Amino acid sequence: MLRLPFSFRTLLVWAFLLVALLPSLALMQMWWHLDHLSIEAEMRLADIDRWQGGLRTLAEREDHLERSSRQWLLLKDPALRQLALGFANDMQSAAHQLDQVPDASFRHVLADERGKLAQITAWLNVENDEVSQAEIGAVFDGMSSNHVQMERALRNQMQIERRVWAERLRTQREQADHMALFSVSLALALAWLLGYLLFAPLGRLRQRIGKLAQGVRGQSWQVAGPTDVRRLAQALQGLDARLEQLEAEKASFFRQVSHELKTPLAAISEASALLADEVAGPLSDGQREIVAIQQSNVNTLRARVETLLRHDVARWLNQQVVFQPFSLSALIGQRQHDWHALLARRGLQLESRLEADEVLGDVQKVQTIIENLLINAIRHSPNGGRIVLSALRERRVIRLRVQDEGPGVSAEHAARIFDPFFSGPAPAGENPGSGIGLTMARTFAQLMGGDVQLISGKTRGGCFELFWPEDGKKT
Repeated sequence: MLRLPFSFRTLLVWAFLLVALLPSLALMQMWWHLDHLSIEAEMRLADIDRWQGGLRTLAEREDHLERSSRQWLLLKDPALRQLALGFANDMQSAAHQLDQVPDASFRHVLADERGKLAQITAWLNVENDEVSQAEIGAVFDGMSSNHVQMERALRNQMQIERRVWAERLRTQREQADHMALFSVSLALALAWLLGYLLFAPLGRLRQRIGKLAQGVRGQSWQVAGPTDVRRLAQALQGLDARLEQLEAEKASFFRQVSHELKTPLAAISEASALLADEVAGPLSDGQREIVAIQQSNVNTLRARVETLLRHDVARWLNQQVVFQPFSLSALIGQRQHDWHALLARRGLQLESRLEADEVLGDVQKVQTIIENLLINAIRHSPNGGRIVLSALRERRVIRLRVQDEGPGVSAEHAARIFDPFFSGPAPAGENPGSGIGLTMARTFAQLMGGDVQLISGKTRGGCFELFWPEDGKKT
């Protein structure tokens, strides 16, 4: 289990910095390579300009050297010879600037140019009357040819430099594209990883809190993640333990109350029975009526205590929800069989209209809800009436209605019909209800992610609808 030694906020800040840092580093690397490539290109352009300048100087000085050399041969003027030697030195300097040209053919022609220049310089330094205009012309013609070849070789070298530059630029662009793609992919992967480290523990806590709300106790609250998330899990673990302790104390309290209430009620009931049997002596008609009222209220009080205890046990000690497939028709058929005598005595008809039969849900809780809704419908139905129980499935939600032909629920009672211990007017000849049945039905429905509602204003009589999602997720 991964336990991060820092808080949620610190991890969030670091996540932001790391995700932002990767593309920034990629951009800085691209900028460095492009800057380096730009500097190299400027240097190459400066070399080419220097080579072109040296080649122009070499050509210009060659023309001046040829003119002054021919004049010296004709006039034998020492000043002309010195002028020619100066032009020769200038050509040597220009040729030195061209030594860095990488083309092999260019260097070969340049070496030949230097050889011819050395030959002319030797003629100028030694007064030799045997040198003819034809010989000098042949040497200068060779130098002109060399100049043309060097220009061609330099143009070829410039084209090679352009191709090399274009290829390096293309390669750098591809590397930049790959680096950008890699940095974005790595940033996304890092963002996903950090998001998982941040939100996965919260998701697990949310699931366990949902189970805690459904009554599941004693869960494991150990989660990985930042320190504040783990502290939150520890607080929830303490809350879980406290709720479990409170429910145990409540159950113990109700067991004690059950004992304390049942004992005097049993004594009162036994005493009333002895009086009714005239063990202590004969009773007058008025006394019999009083004893009957006493026995009726004792029985009512006992029933309410039993219902209260069953409601508490169902609500606090048995809140586990177990979804499994079951048949609605079989469940309703069993209830109809068990209550056949009651239905027959009142002349009631129980009609089933089931568009959905095989469903998913907690069969025990659905059974308890249907029993409470049917008991409520039987109590308020007129003799010879009809009770319709219908069911259908809508988008994986089961909707089950119980409708009777009784007086229905008045507007003033509709708002409180599901409140604990609230009971509306009792039917003629019936004792008031405990006010727990509909509350229990709604509690169980909500545990399954659904609810029980009163459908009013649309049908004659009372109509209650139970619905729950078959996947157990709250709608």
